[in-house]
Amino acid sequence: MAIVLEAFLRRLTASFEEFVNSDACLMLGVREDAQKLLKTMLRIYEIGIIGERNQLKHPQIDLWISELKDAVYDIDDLVDICVIEGGKILLEDHPTPSPKCSFKILSCFKCAKYRHEIVYKIREINNRLKELEEASLSAIAADLLGSASPSKGTPVNFEDFGLDLGDLPVGRQIEKAANGLVQSMLKGSKKKVELFGVVGMAAIGKTTLARMVYNDVIIQENFPIRIWVSAKNLSERDLLKEIIKGAGGDPGEESATKEELVASLGSSLTKRFLVVLDDVYKPGIWETLLKVPLGDGVARGRVLIISRDVNVMKEMNTTIHQVERMDAIDGFELLCTEIFGYFDEDEIGLLKEVGVKIVEKCEGLPIAIKAVGGMLRTKERSEAEWEKVLERDSWSSLYQLPEEIPAALYVSYEDLPAYLKQCFLYCSLYPEDYPINRFHLIRHWIAEGLVTVPNGDAISIEDYAEECYQELIGRNMLQISPHNCHYCLIPHGVLRTLARFLITDESVFLEGGQRLIVTLLKPKRLALSNVEKNSLDDPISMKQQRCLRTILLINSPNVRLIDEVLLQTATSLRILDLSNTGIETLPPSIANLTHLRYLNLDRTKITDLSTLIGYLINLQTLSLRDCQSLHKLPKTINLLYELRCLCLKGTAITHAPKGIRNLTKLNHFDGFVLGDATDKTEGCTLDELHSLSELRYLHMENLERVKETKSGSFPLKNKASLRDVYLCWQPHEPVPVEEENQAEGEQEGENSVLVQKDKPVKKPVRDWRELSPSPSVEKLVLKHYPEQEFPTWLMTSNLPTSLLNLVYLDLFVCPSCTQIPPLGLLPQLKLLRISGADSIKTIGPEFLSTDTSSSTTLPAFEKLESLSIKQMASLEEWTFGSTETTPEIFPNLRSLEIINCPKLKSLPKGLGTAATSLRSLHIESAHSLTEIRNFPHLTNDLVIKDNKGLLRLSDLGSLKSLTIDDCQKLKHVNNLTALQRLSLVYPPSTETFYFEELIIFWSIEFPRWLSNMMRQHYVGPNATHNLKRFELTCSLPLLKSCMDGGKNWQAVQQIPEVRATTCDGKAYLWYSKNRRIYETNVGSDE
Repeated sequence: MAIVLEAFLRRLTASFEEFVNSDACLMLGVREDAQKLLKTMLRIYEIGIIGERNQLKHPQIDLWISELKDAVYDIDDLVDICVIEGGKILLEDHPTPSPKCSFKILSCFKCAKYRHEIVYKIREINNRLKELEEASLSAIAADLLGSASPSKGTPVNFEDFGLDLGDLPVGRQIEKAANGLVQSMLKGSKKKVELFGVVGMAAIGKTTLARMVYNDVIIQENFPIRIWVSAKNLSERDLLKEIIKGAGGDPGEESATKEELVASLGSSLTKRFLVVLDDVYKPGIWETLLKVPLGDGVARGRVLIISRDVNVMKEMNTTIHQVERMDAIDGFELLCTEIFGYFDEDEIGLLKEVGVKIVEKCEGLPIAIKAVGGMLRTKERSEAEWEKVLERDSWSSLYQLPEEIPAALYVSYEDLPAYLKQCFLYCSLYPEDYPINRFHLIRHWIAEGLVTVPNGDAISIEDYAEECYQELIGRNMLQISPHNCHYCLIPHGVLRTLARFLITDESVFLEGGQRLIVTLLKPKRLALSNVEKNSLDDPISMKQQRCLRTILLINSPNVRLIDEVLLQTATSLRILDLSNTGIETLPPSIANLTHLRYLNLDRTKITDLSTLIGYLINLQTLSLRDCQSLHKLPKTINLLYELRCLCLKGTAITHAPKGIRNLTKLNHFDGFVLGDATDKTEGCTLDELHSLSELRYLHMENLERVKETKSGSFPLKNKASLRDVYLCWQPHEPVPVEEENQAEGEQEGENSVLVQKDKPVKKPVRDWRELSPSPSVEKLVLKHYPEQEFPTWLMTSNLPTSLLNLVYLDLFVCPSCTQIPPLGLLPQLKLLRISGADSIKTIGPEFLSTDTSSSTTLPAFEKLESLSIKQMASLEEWTFGSTETTPEIFPNLRSLEIINCPKLKSLPKGLGTAATSLRSLHIESAHSLTEIRNFPHLTNDLVIKDNKGLLRLSDLGSLKSLTIDDCQKLKHVNNLTALQRLSLVYPPSTETFYFEELIIFWSIEFPRWLSNMMRQHYVGPNATHNLKRFELTCSLPLLKSCMDGGKNWQAVQQIPEVRATTCDGKAYLWYSKNRRIYETNVGSDE
């Protein structure tokens, strides 16, 4: 049931009713028959919904539901055909071009023929629906009819619940088990590599527990190399490759042998490591594959194995942790944390009795408790409402679910509104643990018609689909990928099993060249993973292909050809995703796919996009990202009037074809390459953007081709929906200001007649008014901006109104600009990045405001949270101006980084006291900076790296973590009383400097400031004892001086946790005072 009849029929009925009332229907001469079909659809609507809801309890209605869905899909195709053919007739009668129906050149048949065929199809479907209506009385018991009404609803805003998607609750029982496992793994051991196992039944929380261990701060600190690999379905070679890549190594050629990979693995693990192997079901993975390379490496480590089979653990001789079901108390606490974000027994005491009963029905399984919690979060927080959930019949065993699926998951699924059910089910097309791209997923939903905007809502379909996505996340039916927030996955295999069970009548997932062997008569969706052949031909029979609406190719880079017959047959396709394959060309039969809404060719080897692309008149998304062999687009792309999303970034195309202005529904344009202004026959100009009024995302390239105009044309200014804008020029070599001035001055002198040089023609500064963005823009990026002055619209005092909503600004590589804009005026700015502005020497009060004459500074950057200043080769001074008091600047700044500004002499006076929310400061390669002082509010971390002139750090009274990397001249570090973690990196050059300072090369001592700091923390009655952790990366001699009996051991042994490694990672020292651990791989005689 990839479609849910309630949602799909509601959308389809509305679409068909719109057609019935249209001129196209009248011109086709089918209105009478269409009205009859519409009435039948309305009658059968509620019957179908009730039947589908009771399908699991009454399997005898399966066939009836299946036949109804087939008819519904046929109606969906019929609506497309009716709109297309009706539009052709309207065009003949009214030849004025209309984007909705301007496809006369696409007509392959006479309209009279289509009138006859459409009437026949309408009557045939109507008769089928009537037969199904009559059969419903026997197929669906009378007592079911009228027993339930269709659910309605719109997406819930989970921000209202205070849900923090980055810190999801797991339950105290799992937290306690994770902490115990962490402590066990950190204990000293004689074994070089020690194995630990997490074992338990499906959905019990094994992976959650292991993930907590893996992400534990102490584990991260103690194991610099951490690798997570899902061992399921991986060959031995692939498993070795994944571990090597996780360790930062190179697995080599694709054809590398197992023996070569084993050798590479051993050499890749140069530091203490943790390897997590998830979903292990064979004991041989350790004994015959990993034991030798992991044991023979230079570093010690731990291996954490996750399995359902305790016998696998025993055979591998692991230290086993058995994950148990949650008890009712811990389960109730987890449930409440999911719903309320906290657990306060006094506040929620009235709900405890019914809440514990709900938890008991979840059978102690965390995934079930979390799913039910996500559901209850959308309900009224009352005992009566929770009782209703408890009394639902979907808990009943009458629902014939597979044994491994807890009833609680089905209850949570059943509570989803119909439109969310089909969105969730669609996600099960992807392999287990496969990261699903959010951008493309929501466009898949749209292309399949799974989401539609409710009547009256002034919101785009993409925004509505995004709300659906966020609600599935909030209900714990989807999970944000832990590796990339732009991807998601189904959070557990059992939940995915449920989804697969519910779509078995419609969707097929085949892996590794399988053929469909089940008797699925009319599959609607086909996902193929790891296809090894170079041709995609016949994974299913031709008869089955006719019904396909979706084809996805996943992890199949070898596929280079698409069989002509496949696309000739699968004419109902809505989605064709061939991304990341070796496809070089599309077959001519692509023209048959008039229903196609979504075509993804990202990162393929396609060289030519056929002119036949113009036949895809319903196409909404065309994605060609990173198709590096594609140099030109056909002009027929301008016939795709329904196109909403066009992605061209990363291709080799020289220009977008003239006529893009016709794509008036386009709202996402990624990679708009402007044409050459000198060639008026080829390529787009900026003026073509005027008609694209629905644009929300725009990435433009080759802006240097834009011809300057005085006409006052501002194609971006009035686009009320525009949110993200990228303005990109081609990189260029700027003329340094000093050289330009010098050239201008070489006009006089006694030898001027003999050696006079041609005076360079100074290029007039262009204001780029034509690129002035809309006030609606929230994200703005300027890349390789070529002028000496920023655009006038960025230098104006009107910024508070002209860029009212700007949240993110990135000025990336603007090498000729000499003055920074007054960005402090931007009222909503939260993230600011400035890099590569090599001609800027001073950042002064003009950075804060256009009014630089006042001695007092107005509030500036009131909402800025992150500021990054990078690659500013000429920047010497940064000041707030001559203010008498601490200015009201950066009150919400949390993160500041200054990188590769070698001439910067100092930080602004008053910055440290003004930035009261500052948590993180990173300063790197600022070689002229001599001191960092007076940052009383800086709390979390300070990172200073490769600052060759830095002498002093002081007055950082709240700082908890300090990293010093290669700061050769640092001599004074004072007033860091709250410091808890200190990390020092001494490359050989730094140590040589200290050696020279100490004169005696063999006397390896810590610098004086470090010795003083340690005494401050650990010696005397006023010792703070705050310093808990010391990390050192250095040469072997310095490391040895920290060992027991070495020159620095007396200082080192007072610190609770010490980690020291050599720069090459081959030698280490691990000391834990509280856990009585002293471990090193360095002998005293080395």
